[in-house]
Amino acid sequence: MNDVAIEKEKGRAAFGLDPAGYHQARPDYPEWVFEILRSRCGLGEGTSTFEIGAGTGKATRRMLESGANPLVAIEPDARLAGFLEEKAGSPALRVVNSAFEDAVLASSSFPRDKCNRVSLGRRS
Repeated sequence: MNDVAIEKEKGRAAFGLDPAGYHQARPDYPEWVFEILRSRCGLGEGTSTFEIGAGTGKATRRMLESGANPLVAIEPDARLAGFLEEKAGSPALRVVNSAFEDAVLASSSFPRDKCNRVSLGRRS
């Protein structure tokens, strides 16, 4: 297999060419993802949450429905961030248009002793 590398900035911009089309074509996350967020990570009413690479908000909406409040969604592509803000429209949601490594979050927003890491990437 050939190793193909995509420049970080190009990769971050590729999905934002057609946010509505990308959102429609992309499958929803399976229910087990949200079961884990609720059972192992304590996602529920009033849970301070942040999401890295929120895209069009497929997981964001489900986390809001589960009670995440506040939910800070970090998305590096301005087009996807705008789509998310427009479509998710919740007072509990704050969309930050930034790469995660450059995002500015209040240090007291997410206490380290209550943080859990969950990846919504491939399940092995």
